[in-house]
Amino acid sequence: RNVTGVQTCALPIFLMAMLLLCCSAIAAAGTYINTAGSDDGTAISGFDTVAFFTVQRALKGKAEFSFKWAGAKWLFASEENMELFKAAPDKYAPQYGDHCAWCVSENCICGRPANGAFEIIEGKLYLFPVGNKGNYYGTKNAWWNTGGGPQRRIPNSDRFWLGLKEKLEAQDNGSRGPLPIENPGGGMNGVR
Repeated sequence: RNVTGVQTCALPIFLMAMLLLCCSAIAAAGTYINTAGSDDGTAISGFDTVAFFTVQRALKGKAEFSFKWAGAKWLFASEENMELFKAAPDKYAPQYGDHCAWCVSENCICGRPANGAFEIIEGKLYLFPVGNKGNYYGTKNAWWNTGGGPQRRIPNSDRFWLGLKEKLEAQDNGSRGPLPIENPGGGMNGVR
């Protein structure tokens, strides 16, 4: 009858129970990753996020090279790219959870899927959807040519992102992905 032994044994069980409870709460929250256009929670329209860095172009990932991270499924063109991502997801994941870099700089989320248009600035990946009129580079061009370009838009996005991310995580949309968050000042429809 070692009372200390019982207490020592109970503490790890209690800590494990608390850890499981916390993990369940986190798993139940919505993801902030843009899974628009996907029925199964696939991030960034199925593009291989590592390929933007390694081959400097948009490549579609393959189902056999998938990895779950931040509440979304990520696809990769090769096992090598998948392993690079697993080792350093924050290095390769797009900024702002793959939400339109232009829209985040306007304090809104447009809810459109990535189309492969991208920029890498100072080692960070920024992705863009198709513009309002179906223009492939419309949103990317607006990011560069309005509001002071990336040198002003990136700091604006960084300032707005935490509030937008909290709103996205509070949504409960299952595999449909995040819903748009409008900016009262016009947001995505204000330009282009």
